[in-house]
Amino acid sequence: MDSRQGILDPPPKKPRASSELVSRGALDRFVDDLWQVKSRWDGRWRKTSDYFMPTRSRLMMSDANRGDRENEGIYDNHGKRALNIMTSGVVNGMAPSTKPWFALSTGNKRQDEVIENQRCLTDWRDTALLYMERTKYYAKLGEQVRDGGMVATGAKMIIEDPDSDDLFRVITFPIGSFAIAENGRGVIDTFARQFTLTARQLVDEYGYDNCPMDVQQSWDNRSYTDEYQVRWLIYANPTADPGRQEYDPLARPFRECHWVHDAGNTGAGNDILRDVMGVDEPGRNSVLRVGGFHEFPISVIRWEKNEDDAYGTSCPGFEAYPVIKSLQAITKKWWNALEKGIDPPLVAGPSVKNKPVSLLPGRITIENEGANRTGLRPLHEVKINLEHVRQEREDLRNQIDAHMLVRHFLSLHLQADRPQMTAEEIIERRSEKLQLLGPILERHADDVFDPDIARIMNILIRASIPYWRLGMDGAPLSPPPESMGSVTLRVQYISDIAQSQKLSGLANLERHAAWVLQTAAQVPAAADGFDFDVARELHREYSGASPRLSRTEKEIKLMRMLRQQQQEAQQAAEAAPGLAKGARDLAEAPAGGDSVLARLTQAA
Repeated sequence: MDSRQGILDPPPKKPRASSELVSRGALDRFVDDLWQVKSRWDGRWRKTSDYFMPTRSRLMMSDANRGDRENEGIYDNHGKRALNIMTSGVVNGMAPSTKPWFALSTGNKRQDEVIENQRCLTDWRDTALLYMERTKYYAKLGEQVRDGGMVATGAKMIIEDPDSDDLFRVITFPIGSFAIAENGRGVIDTFARQFTLTARQLVDEYGYDNCPMDVQQSWDNRSYTDEYQVRWLIYANPTADPGRQEYDPLARPFRECHWVHDAGNTGAGNDILRDVMGVDEPGRNSVLRVGGFHEFPISVIRWEKNEDDAYGTSCPGFEAYPVIKSLQAITKKWWNALEKGIDPPLVAGPSVKNKPVSLLPGRITIENEGANRTGLRPLHEVKINLEHVRQEREDLRNQIDAHMLVRHFLSLHLQADRPQMTAEEIIERRSEKLQLLGPILERHADDVFDPDIARIMNILIRASIPYWRLGMDGAPLSPPPESMGSVTLRVQYISDIAQSQKLSGLANLERHAAWVLQTAAQVPAAADGFDFDVARELHREYSGASPRLSRTEKEIKLMRMLRQQQQEAQQAAEAAPGLAKGARDLAEAPAGGDSVLARLTQAA
């Protein structure tokens, strides 16, 4: 039994019963508190997103389905282009869809050295990568990273779907449409959303019988477009029971609840949520669904954060915001200056008063005869150094690129265009750039990749266990070898950014191995203290090569035994002519009338 105290529950004087009820009012008040904390960030999120992607934020439920939210204050879209480059660089550098970017291990050194275990875990990893690609995981990861780079916080959910061939699906949430909270260890374990659904959507998603009476009446009256506010809360389950969670969703470590907020008075049950066992009369309250999760299904990226904050506090978007704002201001003046220079405001003399005047090319305006024929002339002369303004705009763009790490991610392409650089120099420069991004990988690994991989692997294992138990084919994952036993999987990252952190170790290993081989050519004993087997495995680990390239210990011992036997047979074959010649010489050598060989035979 999990002894953690739930956020929504008062300190119990006795163990909680499985049928204990929780008031809907407590849930509403808790969500209100979460929304109040979240609202402190709304202003900053809105201002920043308006200069990058105005339609990405959902700070109000009325922001949905609003095609008119395009910000007319954007005169130069360089900020969004830089954000897209940074997003692509981070995703491709840490989790590329074209090659493996993480490896699984048991966390036990001896078990990790067993080749059968390595091959099984590699196969499991490859299967997980295949499912990630099928479920559009990388596209959703890009949206999450983009939100994190823009406003320091982005959320994504992995929904288990055992009835589908893909087993799970991935969704992201717009900026400002969710609220989060941390537990005492600084880990996010609470997630809340509120959104609007029509009566038709509610009945389609949750079922007619599970909807409150207000929704049922809208459905019965064919008012399908009537809108209702829905709240959704995921939080740590204080009554989680590991012994029942396999078959009872409400006994799992995390619980979820969906309900209609501010539903009308639909009966005596309206103020009470259905209990933990789901006992309730359908339609008598606003509860739509109660369920549970084996793992916390939400991963939240925080680009940078303070210890006391649940939300991200700093990111490239926040840092670039004042520069982007200045770029929009100077670009607006740039266009105004060009417009005034091309089509300036005019002043007309009395000679054209009450006369038709045309400013179109090729048209003629006739003036009255007289001395005061002044015609049309500019109201004021617009004299501006447009080259200076252009340079100012370019400087601001460069500052935005610096904040958004654009040059880091474009360095390979920029250097590849320089023919005087060798391939080794390009790789070395690229590695140096990637090493600077190491702290980003560490933060994103803790917030996103670790929980995502754990969630996906657990989903695949749960889907495979029935096949393993029955000895049937068709499981998503191959059965583990007996040598693996019961272990807790660990994740190691082998992406470009992760590997760049290991390049120094790889270079040191190669230098030391080269020194040993060079010295052993002069002093053979120098190689006695160098373990080539360990060096081989370290080189594979540092370079990120597949464990499939390594043979098992049994295979290695067998090959070495066969090699030794072949060497002994070859030595015996090489020594055979000498032995035959020696025997012939002994037989022919005289020794007192008899040969030496005859004397030896008689003595024997």
